[in-house]
Amino acid sequence: MPLYNLTQPEIKPEQLAFIGRGMAFPVNYAEGRALLSEGLDRINQSITFIFNTLKGSKINDLLFGSDIPKFKFRPYSKKLERDIAEEIYRCLSQLEPRITVLDVQFDRSMLDDDVLQVITVYQVNNTNVQWNHVYPFSLTPRDMPHGP
Repeated sequence: MPLYNLTQPEIKPEQLAFIGRGMAFPVNYAEGRALLSEGLDRINQSITFIFNTLKGSKINDLLFGSDIPKFKFRPYSKKLERDIAEEIYRCLSQLEPRITVLDVQFDRSMLDDDVLQVITVYQVNNTNVQWNHVYPFSLTPRDMPHGP
């Protein structure tokens, strides 16, 4: 499957109504009110929150989060890609029941800037809606030593 190539029929609001509506992440305010998110934005914000939260760091839910923060600032390698993909399948299958991960892809076009774009392609369960989440993953800068 080519990167970012998702052809999609028109998505009707009622198809995604079951996702609900809630406070946007990151939390932001306009005119004294918290901004809300819904639909695919709500799912993508949830995915970002899961990816950015180190598993075991939430005292009230030690199983929430992922090991993706542990991989940050490692040098690029195919093994790093495999580790990230495995963790994405694991954490989203456990923590985001509204979706099924179909594929994890990597856009290496920004490697010179020490960024690996991680594209998670998913289907919203009980619908035919497929979408993606793009996560900019920071790598060890090339001019820094990679450890002892």
